[in-house]
Amino acid sequence: MVELLTVIAIISITAALSFPALVAAKRRGQVEASVGILRQLHLGVKLYQENNGGEGPFGSPADMNLPTADVFGSVELYSPTHSSKLDSPCGRNQSWAQNDIIYFNYIYYFNDTTSVIKHINRFEDNLIMFYDPNCDVPGVPIYNPTFRHHMIGILYSGQVVRHFKAGDIREPEYWSQPLTN
Repeated sequence: MVELLTVIAIISITAALSFPALVAAKRRGQVEASVGILRQLHLGVKLYQENNGGEGPFGSPADMNLPTADVFGSVELYSPTHSSKLDSPCGRNQSWAQNDIIYFNYIYYFNDTTSVIKHINRFEDNLIMFYDPNCDVPGVPIYNPTFRHHMIGILYSGQVVRHFKAGDIREPEYWSQPLTN
């Protein structure tokens, strides 16, 4: 009986020690799967540009032949009814106050076109194109700039960026620094 209890205790301790590592490995896998989807979305935009005249000069999305959220509907700002293929592998972070669920945010979806042009001219290739807010730390208010967020995104240049820092994730400054002239 003592030997059986000893074996059970050893198995329990081993499982308790290995469980956090398994959870961390699962999380890393989810983040890497999300990075893969972000790369596919970036490639989709680049193919859209090529089909519509190539990359134009930095300026408005129309000048750059970028799709709007209306044209490129599968990556609208809020996509609660779209295909499950666009679900984030990280799950669905519902810590923000809105009822909608954000899968992947296409940053060029602005209501104010002059704001878009200002950001594109200021950041150029360093401007964030897509990000996945679902890989944030669970329970952290998504748009609260005082909390540290674990964010992944892809820039217009195709570079994947990963940050674990405080700030407003909707601002381009969170993702990269403006170009210096």
